[in-house]
Amino acid sequence: MKKKAPKWFKAWRKGLKLTQKQAAYLLGLKSRMVQNYESGTHDIPLYIRLAMASLSNGVTDFEDNEFRRPGKSLALIASAGLAASKEASKEKKARKKAKKAEVEEARAAAAAKEETGSDAAQA
Repeated sequence: MKKKAPKWFKAWRKGLKLTQKQAAYLLGLKSRMVQNYESGTHDIPLYIRLAMASLSNGVTDFEDNEFRRPGKSLALIASAGLAASKEASKEKKARKKAKKAEVEEARAAAAAKEETGSDAAQA
C-alpha cells in the first residue's frame, strides 16, 4: 500500500535549492532513497529528519563539540562533494582496470613460458 507522499520533504529540498543527488549526498543517502521519501514509499526515519533540521540551520558537521557552518551554500558543498566522489570512483575504476591488465599480462607470460618449456622438453 502506497503511503501519502510527504510533500514537506520535497519542499525542504527545493527550499534549500538542492537537487535530489545533492540532498542525498548531504544526508548520507543513495539518491534512490530521496526519491523513495519524496514518493512516499518509505517513511523518513528520525535520524534523517534530524539531519534535515541541521542542514536547514546551515550545520554541515559536528566535531569536537562544535557545529560546523561553512560560508558556502549547501548546493555548492554538495556539488563539490559529488564531484570529488565521482573523481575518486573514476580513479578506483582505472586502478582496477590496470590491475586486471597486469594479471592478464602475467597469465599470458606464464602460459607462454609453459608452452616454451613443453616445446623444449619435446625437442
